[in-house]
Amino acid sequence: MKQLLKLVLLAALAPPALFAQGTAGPFTISSSSSPCATIATTGQSTVGINVSGTFTLTLQPEVSIRGQAAANTQVTPSTSSTAQSTITSTGVYTANVAGFDTFLVCVTAYTSGTATIYLNSTKAIATGSGGGGSGTVSANNGSAGAMAQYASAGGSTTVSPDANWVDASSVLTAAEPIVVPVGGAANASLRFAGDTNTGIRQGGAGNITLQSSGNSNNPVARFGGTVLTLVSGVNMGWTSSGTDPTVAQDTQLTRLAANIVGVNNNSGGAIGGTVLAGQNGGNGGHGVIMNATSAITGPAPVKLDTSNANQIVITTTTDTGAGIPVGVVVNSPGAGANGYVVTSGVVALTLGTGTCSIGQFVIVDTTTNGRVQCTGTYSAGTVIGKAMAAQASVGSTFNVLVGLR
Repeated sequence: MKQLLKLVLLAALAPPALFAQGTAGPFTISSSSSPCATIATTGQSTVGINVSGTFTLTLQPEVSIRGQAAANTQVTPSTSSTAQSTITSTGVYTANVAGFDTFLVCVTAYTSGTATIYLNSTKAIATGSGGGGSGTVSANNGSAGAMAQYASAGGSTTVSPDANWVDASSVLTAAEPIVVPVGGAANASLRFAGDTNTGIRQGGAGNITLQSSGNSNNPVARFGGTVLTLVSGVNMGWTSSGTDPTVAQDTQLTRLAANIVGVNNNSGGAIGGTVLAGQNGGNGGHGVIMNATSAITGPAPVKLDTSNANQIVITTTTDTGAGIPVGVVVNSPGAGANGYVVTSGVVALTLGTGTCSIGQFVIVDTTTNGRVQCTGTYSAGTVIGKAMAAQASVGSTFNVLVGLR
């Protein structure tokens, strides 16, 4: 008999971890001094709580470890995914008890009525419950590949598929705007694996900046409003292919200087021609680039250097014969530097002799090298262009419509 009593006692004290689940109750709460509803939870994961009756009171869920002072915990209603700290109404609740030895439901405020409580402990984990939070996962109610999202902010752990974001094989499809960080020169907002300096970033409010690894500290281009801006040294090119931009380019535009754009064929960087943007009606047109034998102060008419191939020099007062002027240099190249020679366009030239009237022919000046004068008589091969404005002050400039004839 004594041995039998010992076995019964050991069985009574055996931890619930030896069993799949345990039950306790009913417990009656009918006053502020009613004892707590209690169930052992060692080795268990979840406690189910059933509260019924008619009452006005507050129940506090608690957990304890090895008989130590109990601490408050939370429960989650079966009809919600949001955990709550107390129970004030009838219903079914769950609580996470993993790691605790005892779960308690105690009355902390009593006004009237009676609450009846049943408890059930189990090793099963309840989705949507827990002492520190709650959460649910919607199972397979979205499109294939739909990415998951939290239902709301503020600590919610409810997760469900978002049809606006679908990851199908190697393609991620978004049906809503994507917000990316502003980014920086060495860390583009949208960039490529293994090449973080190449991509797209913001270049200031209202601007988009493109950058490449070869220009990580300076953007390649920026688009703002209606203007696409390229940094100096970056060319704009075209390829003969209508579908593949990686095919070698055969035509490029290059910024040579302020208001001057060069055209080349991308073969050794040779400049095939120039296009000059007009400045308030002057110094604009198109032409070629030629090397200056000696320094030239432009704008001024120039001629070929007969002693050096492919080079130009300024016209002199004796260059009045036919076919001598080849154009007007619009910059001031030093010796051996490139001169931008306009053969057709508008250039402001300096009057050297006499006066000019609108429409007169402009020819090489016979008084001062590099200047021009006007005449009403046409002489083939000597005309640089036609006067676009009257000028009576020697040493002053006036616009000339350049056109050799």
